[in-house]
Amino acid sequence: MKHIKVTFIGGDLRQISAAGYFFGQGAESRIWGFDKCRLPEGVTEYTSLEKACDGADAVILPLPYGKDGEINCPMTEKEVTLEYVLENINKKTVIMGGRLDEKAYSLAAAHNNKIIDYYGREELSVLNAVPTAEGAVELAMRELPVTLFGSRVAVIGFGRIGKVLTKVLCGLGAEVTVFARKPEAKAWARIYGCKAEDTSGMSEYLSRFVCIFNTVPAPVISGTELRNIRSDAVVIDLASAPGGVDTGAAEAAGIKVITALSLPGRVAPESAGEIIAETAVNILFQEGII
Repeated sequence: MKHIKVTFIGGDLRQISAAGYFFGQGAESRIWGFDKCRLPEGVTEYTSLEKACDGADAVILPLPYGKDGEINCPMTEKEVTLEYVLENINKKTVIMGGRLDEKAYSLAAAHNNKIIDYYGREELSVLNAVPTAEGAVELAMRELPVTLFGSRVAVIGFGRIGKVLTKVLCGLGAEVTVFARKPEAKAWARIYGCKAEDTSGMSEYLSRFVCIFNTVPAPVISGTELRNIRSDAVVIDLASAPGGVDTGAAEAAGIKVITALSLPGRVAPESAGEIIAETAVNILFQEGII
């Protein structure tokens, strides 16, 4: 990697890990927004945002970056806006952030800076499925009174997370049934050694499972489905907000639902940070910066 200057602003432990990764690749790695946090060797902490941004080739914002132009900075009492960051970088500086909103794009455009959402990158989504799956299994192990080995479990949806989660569950000896809409998804589930059923007929099967993992970001578990889930089962919703489970109806029915968002940053921040860093490196390569 060419010697470049990369500045990380705000975020959580994932950003610290990502900053350490960049230093290990030969970059000048700077960080702002972390009070009293232990940083990796070689990462320079700045108390002045202006100095942290001075001459930066890239500025990397957190996941999620924030909202309405306010940058997510949970590890400091200081506050900073994207507008202020843009005022302190040059026009050639590339900005990256996770889950950017329209406000972020409009602010960057007004300052003639390029801003890129690394959360939308396929490589990040695929690799993030691993800590998500491991975190989901950890939750299931903690909540269930039985082992996953030999237990009947369901996975709803067979996208990136569904595939990785199914592989992990099968490796633990669980009896996995995959519910999916697409014929090719059901075919792949069978190749994984699982039973495969169509999502449309899911209700009649749900009473069989001690644990149900949902990965579909759409309302798939509501009144009809909840009436067929056994009372001692655990439902783990991995879908992005607003999720795929009617939590109000589930509570009324006495069904335990765990909403498990942002698992990579919670269960494996170091690995999740390296995934962000690897994705950022790919972006910088494509932009001709490295």
